[in-house]
Amino acid sequence: MTLMDKDRLVLSPVKRLAEVFPENKVTLVLGLPGSGKTTSVLKALKQDGIKPIWFNYDHSDTVIDTSNDVDMFDGEYVPYFINGEIDDIKNRVIVIDTYERMWEQLEFRNMQKEKEFRLTRVELQHSIVTLLEKVSEQNNNTIIVIAHPEEYVGRDGIFKDNPTLARRAYEILSFEKRLSTSIKELKAGNAETNFMYIKKGRCYTGKTTFIDWMRD
Repeated sequence: MTLMDKDRLVLSPVKRLAEVFPENKVTLVLGLPGSGKTTSVLKALKQDGIKPIWFNYDHSDTVIDTSNDVDMFDGEYVPYFINGEIDDIKNRVIVIDTYERMWEQLEFRNMQKEKEFRLTRVELQHSIVTLLEKVSEQNNNTIIVIAHPEEYVGRDGIFKDNPTLARRAYEILSFEKRLSTSIKELKAGNAETNFMYIKKGRCYTGKTTFIDWMRD
């Protein structure tokens, strides 16, 4: 793991899990499909001796080998979690994968309500964020929400699905792949470089960059 831009940013004084994730906060993890979001997050937690609860909408055990490293639940249980209806979750790390699938689920459930009880899109967005913050505070949960960025092909990603979460997340981690066009690097098999940025606070004031984080 290589750390760049080390002197550009002093990360906020908060206890971090795996030296990255702010404890008892909501962190948003962004990246295009295949950029390594879920694999890297779960690997980092494992190396720190943490067994998270993974609400999994998008992956099968054959795609990501988690063995005994996580307590995995189907994404259908997320509404019960954010409504505080699941026992024995105090002080646990929660990974929700991915936000888009959770949004589709909660939006569908909202539309099934009688008309007078339905939330508007904006009300639902704010409700989700408020519930995540509330359950994190009440249960001392560190919540990691995996999502797709604004340029996600075929849709607008998290900034449309829930711009409130993008604004109110304690931090945002952003995954990116870069492909080199150098013939020398292509021949050497070093054409692809993976970057993970830790963006501070509201995400627009600076960043710390990890190259090939959790890729060894």
